Amino acid sequence: ESLYRSPQSAKFRQKIPDSTSPEQVLQFVGEASALCRLDSSVMSVAMKRCGYGHWFDALLQLRDIQKAAGLPTDDILQSIFLLSLSKCSKGSKFGLIHERSQRILKLGKEVWSEAQPNHICLGSALRLCEVVANSAGLRWA
Repeated sequence: ESLYRSPQSAKFRQKIPDSTSPEQVLQFVGEASALCRLDSSVMSVAMKRCGYGHWFDALLQLRDIQKAAGLPTDDILQSIFLLSLSKCSKGSKFGLIHERSQRILKLGKEVWSEAQPNHICLGSALRLCEVVANSAGLRWA
């Protein structure tokens, strides 16, 4: 059985995209974990939802949960996390939140080193470098 996408986790993959708050995403992930249904696909969907919602703190909590659960970072999770970080560089309205830039770049570099990147991940990483808008991001790119 794949660590990425188990049939038993389908219920959580379907519920998470409709979450209306970061707390709800974290609740679903907690339920999946408690039922031993937390896999990389659930984590990917949860991270993606946090990115679309610009829910930076929840995204960081998911990253901590991923590491604590021992879920490996594959190229899919890597790409989704990088894109979600990029989306969370902005607030719920418009504009970059400069205080997040260095942390986002550090997390991006960390997750980049955890999996064998492919061309999709490269695009996600370049997007992250673009949105942090500083010289450190440019050097990493």
